[in-house]
Amino acid sequence: MKPMIYGKRRQVEILHSGEYEGRHFYICSIGTHPTAYVSLTDKEVERSRDYDDYDLEVHGGFTYLSNSNRDGL
Repeated sequence: MKPMIYGKRRQVEILHSGEYEGRHFYICSIGTHPTAYVSLTDKEVERSRDYDDYDLEVHGGFTYLSNSNRDGL
């Protein structure tokens, strides 16, 4: 994984991506802070849009939920 380099400018860079327990993920640097994206299964997206319904431990909680293309950001 690439190291997180903090700066004052917002610039997106993918530090690491892969798959863990069947979920695709991306760890990104936004320049000012790190962030991560985790894919949900089609069944999870169809079942509910309430964050509490997902069996994921997320530091800081969810801030975004979309059913957009999981192969890209």
